[in-house]
Parts: sequence; C-alpha cells; structure tokens
Amino acid sequence: MAEQCAQTDRKPLYLSPLGSAGPGARATHVWTPVAGPCSVSCGRGLMELRFVCVDSGLRTPAQEELCDVASKPRSRRGVCRAAPCPARWETRALAPCPVTCGGGQLPLAVRCVRMDHGRAMPLPHSECWPAPRPGPREDCSPEPCPARWRYKLAACSVSCGGGVVRRMPYCARARGEDEDEEVLPDAQCRGLPRPRPQEACGLEPCPPRWKVMSLGPCSASCGLGTATRSVACVRLHHGQDAAVDEAACAALVRPRASIPCIVADCTYRWHVGTWTQCSVSCGDGIRRRRDTCLGPQAQGPMPADFCRHLPKPPTVQSCWAGPCTGQATLSPAPPEEAPAPGQTTAASAGAAPEWPQPRAGRLSPAPASQERVAESSACGRQHLEPTGTIDMRGPGRADCVVAIGRPLGEVVTLQVLESSLNCSAGEMLLLWGRLTWRKTCRKLSGTTFRSKANTLVVRQRRVRSGGGVLLRYSSRPAPGTFHRECDVQLFGPWGEIESPSMSADGRSTAGCRVFIDVAPRARIAVHALATHTGAGPGGAEASYVLIRDIHSLRTTTFQRQQAIYWESEGSQAEMEFSQGFLQTHSLRGQYWTLHSGAQEPGRALP
Repeated sequence: MAEQCAQTDRKPLYLSPLGSAGPGARATHVWTPVAGPCSVSCGRGLMELRFVCVDSGLRTPAQEELCDVASKPRSRRGVCRAAPCPARWETRALAPCPVTCGGGQLPLAVRCVRMDHGRAMPLPHSECWPAPRPGPREDCSPEPCPARWRYKLAACSVSCGGGVVRRMPYCARARGEDEDEEVLPDAQCRGLPRPRPQEACGLEPCPPRWKVMSLGPCSASCGLGTATRSVACVRLHHGQDAAVDEAACAALVRPRASIPCIVADCTYRWHVGTWTQCSVSCGDGIRRRRDTCLGPQAQGPMPADFCRHLPKPPTVQSCWAGPCTGQATLSPAPPEEAPAPGQTTAASAGAAPEWPQPRAGRLSPAPASQERVAESSACGRQHLEPTGTIDMRGPGRADCVVAIGRPLGEVVTLQVLESSLNCSAGEMLLLWGRLTWRKTCRKLSGTTFRSKANTLVVRQRRVRSGGGVLLRYSSRPAPGTFHRECDVQLFGPWGEIESPSMSADGRSTAGCRVFIDVAPRARIAVHALATHTGAGPGGAEASYVLIRDIHSLRTTTFQRQQAIYWESEGSQAEMEFSQGFLQTHSLRGQYWTLHSGAQEPGRALP
C-alpha cells in the first residue's frame, strides 16, 4: 500500500550533517520521511508521514539518538491516490421503519455511485450493470410484537337514540404493517388489562313517529263497530319511547283516532210465533205463524235478508178441525200470532229498518241438497277436489251441467275418456271458463282440454235419452297467472265476504277482486254492508265496488257507505274493489244460493 501512494504536498526533508548532528558528531544520519498506509483501497485518500533516522550513506534506519532529536519534524498527513474505485449500488432509507415489531418494510432510494476521496460520486445506472440492482424495500424490525387483548364489536342494540354494543375480546399480537394479527391463546394475555365489556353506539337521534298509546273498547258487542284510540308523538331514546312535542310529527300522517273493530261475529236466527187456530171449524184447513229475523241481542226485528243464509222455517201448516156434521157452515177462526221477543205490536214490526228486498219472483235461499232435486247424480254438481271422474252418461236431463273449481293459481285439465254424442243430431259438449269458451262434438274420445283459469263449467247437451261423455279432470299449477296477489276465490253454497287485504307493499293500483262460484243452475245473492273508515287520497269516483254477473256481464256499481243487496242470473259472480275503496272503506257480508230459472252459458244455443 505504501508503494502505491506518493507524497504530493511536500518533498522528503534531508538535514545537513552540521544541522542535524550534535557537537562533535559526524553528519551521516538524517531524518527521512516514511509514508504510512493509504486510508482507502481505491480512489484518493490520506496517508500519515512520519520521520525516522536514516544513515545517509547506507540509507538504512538508525537509532534516533544518532540524529538531532530536537530537530525531528512532526508527523503529518498527506494525500494519496490508489487505483480507481469500481462503480457500485448504494441504498438509502427514505423513512424510518413503519413498525417497531412484527416485521415491516423499509422504503429505499437506490443509486449508482463511485467512491472518490471518501465521497460517493453519482453515476448513470448503466455503470453499475451487470451487478443486480437492490429492491426498493427491505425488511425491518423483525422482532415479534408482545401479546395484548384485542376485541371485535357485536351488533348495536339500537339503530339510533343511544344504545350499547358488546365487545368480544381475544388475545393477539400485531404482525406486519397491514393491520394483520396473529390470534394467540388467552393464557398469553393473562395479567394484561382486559377491555371493557361494552361501549356506547347508535348515538344519532331517532326520527319522531306517531305511536298508538291505548285502545278503547269496541262500540258494538258483535259485528262491525268502532273503537277510539289515543296517539302520541314519540322518539326512541336509550331503548325507550319518550314523548315529544306533537309538532315534531306534524309532517307525518297521524293515525286515525277511530278505527273499525269486531269483537265477535253477530249471529242471526229465525224466530217464529205460535201457530194460529185452524182456519176452519171442521174438516181440513190451514194454520199460520209469523217468522221474524232476530239479531244476537234480540232487541227487535232485523231485515229478513240477514237470515237468508239460514233455512227458513215453515209458516203454513195443514190442520184437521174434526168431522163436519150436517150442513154446518165452516167458520174460519181469526188468525192470532204471537209477537217476537222485543216486538209488542204490529206497528213496531212495520217500523223495522228499511232494507233492499230481492226482486219479485225470486225464491228464498235453499240448502245445497235442494238445488239438485230432479237431477241425476252427476248433473248440477260442483267438483272442488284436485282430481276426479265425471260420468255424464245414461238417462237423465237433456242438458247436464257440472262445474269444476280449484284455488287461484291452478288450472284445470279435462280429458274425455269416452263419448257417444250424436253430432249429426245436434248433440254437443260446451266448455266455459273464466277466459275461454268452446263448443265441440266430433272426435272427443281421448281429447284433452286445458283451461286458462281455475274454474271450468262443462255442459252436455243431448237429444237422445241415452249416451253421453265420461270425463276425467285434474289440476296443476298455472304456468302464468291472470289473478292479482290480493284476489280471493270463494266456492260453495254460502260464505262470508270481506273486503280483501291490499298487497304487502300497500300498492294494489288495479284494485282487488273476489270471485264467487256456486253449483251450476244456482244463482248468487250477495248481502253486505260497506262502511266508511276514513278520508283517502281519491274522490268518490276512485272509491267503488263493482259486482259483475259473469253470465250476463251485467255490472252494478256501489260508491258510498250503504247496504248492498245483489242477485246474479248465473252461478258465477265477480266483485271488484278499487284501491280507493280499500283505503277508505271496509265491507263485510255474506252470499248464498237461490233457486235459478236463469240459463247457464250456451243455454240459448239451438
């Protein structure tokens, strides 16, 4: 190393014999500089120059006492130049380590440099190739972090108004700088402070709302009445409803103070008086008694329509007054009738509430068994089972009608197993559905018909007394639907009618319907009461009930609070409730069957 360096600032100092030796000494020894090692292995550096006593003739080191010790020069530093340094990559941390434990990544600045005189001189990156360039990051703080209690939050007990959320603690330690952690056994956190079991949440205030505070008794002991309720403007605070000024709820719809209510269904019954005396004094005569429709409390007579769903008791009866002797004149006895409970005079009976009466010429309700008098076992029946066989063959009526009914959302499939109809004689099979109408006769055996709705009326018209068709029917879910979500289907000889409930989202823009289907050749009587429940968004034009006779398509409209009485001409009816009616009114009533003189669909065909 000493051979590679050379003194650049001063030449070696040689002392003269006289100046460097003591008195009486020969000047053969001098102080000569000797260079120490260079401070760098490459580039420019520093070296130390020290002086030694040298024999000037032999140029060999000698003892310092042979030279003038007082004149010995001081050691000093000099510049030395080694071989040029190679280029290399240099890294510098741009920021401190982001974590103190668990391992992190330290960002680095990378450049190509060459050392010169102890300083790094920057070079183009190409000077450092092909040496691999260091990465932009390096690991730091790899020591594991200490264990500590951590926690996760459960759901808040309330969404607003102030509540609490439970903390679920666990033992863990941090790992890395991405909020990653390592879950540890709870024993490793033993002795460390544990988190509080819960904390506050949902501190934002809740919106005010109307709340029904109490509900009074129903005004009627049975049937439709009204109940009064109290409401208050409240706001949820710490899980409890707190009353606030009603002005805070001014923008909200206040619940109605009066609502309809029903404690129990009212029961109506026929009450009959005592029989009068026989109309004759001897021989065969008749006697009579009065019938009255009474409500559940029997405080007075009700309109007879309320009891039309019940069999009416007989009011005329034959009587025998004994044998007549000689030519005595028969003298009828004056009728005497017992008043009904709560009725004292005939005038009080005439003071009963007015009610729409059935049209003249219509018969009273009859049990379902009476509807099929003089009909065969197949004709006139309403089939409500999922599957079945209908035999319309053999002697019987020339016109045989049956009806098939299934719940909404199903369709009926009808298969002709056997047919002996004489098409050339005018015999035929007619199919009537809510959305279909078909007349056919030829090549019926093995034929399958599918309805588009849940009901089907089958009519067989024959000219001969024998023959006919054998049918098998079944039902299945409909591939599509014609009905609405809130529609209702009613079957059977009688039943209760209520205004349908609107859909769950409160939007039945097309209204809701009630379909009524009874046995063929029967008619339908509807008796109901429409009650106003509150102001709605629409006027009278938007609040209505339509009752449509499916046979004649005759439609009757009712638009206000009123008692409704209606009769059909056929065995199918449809009640349509507008959205405005469902929002402002409620309807309760009944339907039953009447003897029919009307014709079923297709009856007028030749």
